[in-house]
Amino acid sequence: MPSLHVICPDDQIEREDALPAMSGLYEAGGAGLALHLRPRRTSARRCWQLARALSPVAARTGGWIVINGRTDVARLVDVDAVQLGHGALPIDAARELLGRDCAIGVSVHSSAEARE
Repeated sequence: MPSLHVICPDDQIEREDALPAMSGLYEAGGAGLALHLRPRRTSARRCWQLARALSPVAARTGGWIVINGRTDVARLVDVDAVQLGHGALPIDAARELLGRDCAIGVSVHSSAEARE
């Protein structure tokens, strides 16, 4: 598990220079870096294109690609992990879709959410 997790929200994913900027993060962070693509407004297509382009860089450096909330994109790109938020697929459904090799994280914001 990488020790540094960098969250890239919509404004970063949608930048024209996103690919070289994020590739540079992988070069600097190597296996210690997990780059989270967190598309809340960004289209699935853009997220998929960027994750697909980053995949060889992440593989070469040992860094992780994490997709937040988009298990469909995660499945298509074969990323290292997904981060599920409130209202996302249940963990068992995500596991069935993504297989045993994909790490799954879940974000909760209250003890009640943690019990769900």
